[in-house]
Amino acid sequence: IPITASYFGGRSGQGRGRLVAHGLLYLMGLAVTNSVLGVAAALTGGLMGGLLQSPWVIGGVAAILMLSAASLLGLWELRLPGKLTQAAGRSYAGYGGSLFMGLTLGVVAAPCIGPFVLGLLTWVASIGSPRFGFLIFFTLSLGLGLPLFVLAMFSGSLNKLPRSGEWLLWVRKLMGWVLAGMAVYFLRPLISEAWWVALLAGVMLMAALHLGALDRTPATLRIFPWLKSIVWLAGILTAAFLVGFWAMQG
Repeated sequence: IPITASYFGGRSGQGRGRLVAHGLLYLMGLAVTNSVLGVAAALTGGLMGGLLQSPWVIGGVAAILMLSAASLLGLWELRLPGKLTQAAGRSYAGYGGSLFMGLTLGVVAAPCIGPFVLGLLTWVASIGSPRFGFLIFFTLSLGLGLPLFVLAMFSGSLNKLPRSGEWLLWVRKLMGWVLAGMAVYFLRPLISEAWWVALLAGVMLMAALHLGALDRTPATLRIFPWLKSIVWLAGILTAAFLVGFWAMQG
């Protein structure tokens, strides 16, 4: 966010039309990079499908996802060298500079979104559909890029925008629990159906308890308590549905 604000803040005097063009190129660069990653991962689907027949590979994938989840939950931190982060904030001239910034944003944001992207890449590769891989990562690009695009449009008046606040740490923890659920998903061929359902339901319950009840992240957003309540309720209901559905099938 600081890199985006500083980069587009220097262009706020160019006029809204040109600023929109720079922002769209920034978003396009991000979409191109992520979509190429998604298609490339899907094209390895055959290889990944063969590897995922090995219990050792399945266990390794699950372990990597759990390690990534631990990073998002704050148990360990991945940081890029300071010089690389500073270089990303330099003002590249022209529209090509905005496109380049978008193309390389994934590298700069790797400590924040890298673990989650790794989980998506593994999932897309296991499915093996290039069209699906493109769709998933293009959607990811829109979700990640649109807030940055809005930030770029208002970079000249940042004091009017909502402050990020510590509630974003809560969102990061939420993504960590999503990765933990994906790790359990990949363990399905290795364990019995009963254990798999129990583990997945357990992750849902722990996520609901952590994010909805135990987490004490302060926030000034009025909607934040509602978000925590929704996650708390969704986790409990999903866990109950999983257990109930398995019991009915059994």
